Amino acid sequence: MFGAKVERTVGEVAGEKQGPISTAIKVHLLNRDSAEKLVGLEFVARGFATYRTTPFALSALEAQKLVLLLQEAVRAR
Repeated sequence: MFGAKVERTVGEVAGEKQGPISTAIKVHLLNRDSAEKLVGLEFVARGFATYRTTPFALSALEAQKLVLLLQEAVRAR
């Protein structure tokens, strides 16, 4: 799915429900080779007879940038 092996799933965060559709983001630890660790984000949408997933892989540096942006958004007024 990510072009890399999923070593483990770190966790999942449910998003706001959009009508009959439930959304979530799953966070995975990926391993493309022994030296390269990646973070996999899996965007999931579920509804009646519907399941859609979109994978997104980030390097460690990109994942750290995303953390900073999320923290900034949470602190924004």
